[in-house]
Amino acid sequence: MASPESTGWQDNARSQVLTLNDPFGRNARRQERRYAQFRRQLLAQGCRTDEALDAFGRRVDSMAAGIVAALASACLLTWWLLPAAVAVVMILAAVALVWLASSYLQTRSLLNRLRLEPRQESPTAGAGTSRQTPPPEDSV
Repeated sequence: MASPESTGWQDNARSQVLTLNDPFGRNARRQERRYAQFRRQLLAQGCRTDEALDAFGRRVDSMAAGIVAALASACLLTWWLLPAAVAVVMILAAVALVWLASSYLQTRSLLNRLRLEPRQESPTAGAGTSRQTPPPEDSV
């Protein structure tokens, strides 16, 4: 029998946990990559403080509301102009809303995770009330 070193098995708690939903950890690794990319993009845009993260969250909220309003107005306009095509447009709108809801919830989840991440104190923050996100790690 081969030793653990030769098989590439890593002896840590994370690799030994098997779940029915993700037995080989593929989804967990994908989520970690998605989070690392999201974090790098936000840091590259200068979102390093809680205030900047809050502003980004408000921008996401307003964009989602605008998309929902545009979909609703497109559905109403189609209902008014082309009543025969309402069924197709409603199905497409429902698919778009499911996609939007999924993207919105994932983005909010990533923002909340970034907000809860341990931070370094900002050297420019006067009273220390603003927390600053540490620079991204290249290992992920």
